[in-house]
Amino acid sequence: NTRIHTFTMLAGRNYSGGEPTDDVLRLTDLAHVLAVGMTGSGKSTLLRMMLASLALNTSPETLRLFIVDPKSEDFLPFKRLPHCEMFAGRQDITRAIAAVRAILAERQDIEGRFDGPRVVLFLDELSQVQDLAAIRQLNDLMAVGRSKRINVILATQYPTKDVIGKVDLSNVGVRFVGQI
Repeated sequence: NTRIHTFTMLAGRNYSGGEPTDDVLRLTDLAHVLAVGMTGSGKSTLLRMMLASLALNTSPETLRLFIVDPKSEDFLPFKRLPHCEMFAGRQDITRAIAAVRAILAERQDIEGRFDGPRVVLFLDELSQVQDLAAIRQLNDLMAVGRSKRINVILATQYPTKDVIGKVDLSNVGVRFVGQI
């Protein structure tokens, strides 16, 4: 069954004791997500399942997706979703982060609770972000994003200090670790 609540992503199936249950992540309850694992560990499959279930159960009017797929293959089918505001490859990572930052800037002028669409930035390979200015923008975005209805979902094959050490993970509430 793929029917779940709005702004919710299917993250797996729990078989530990009793009846199997869906493991879900509600964007309204968390800030950001990090998935790490080497090639073949299931990271992209997990992220595709999360993205597909989110889009299936949330209307395009209430969800804007910014998808960064440096290889332009794992998430390419999602480019055609009506929710997809921007699909960016390796050369467009900085542009995608800048686009989400522009949305954040729009929302800084709004007082009180913001009722506009939720924005989700999927960044498939964090190690491809080499520009330190882009990393700073990403960190700034993650620091204030949740209160502005912005979530970031990151993934990397390389959970090294050189890659992850640049990103402030204090706001990453959910971390998936595959084989590394």
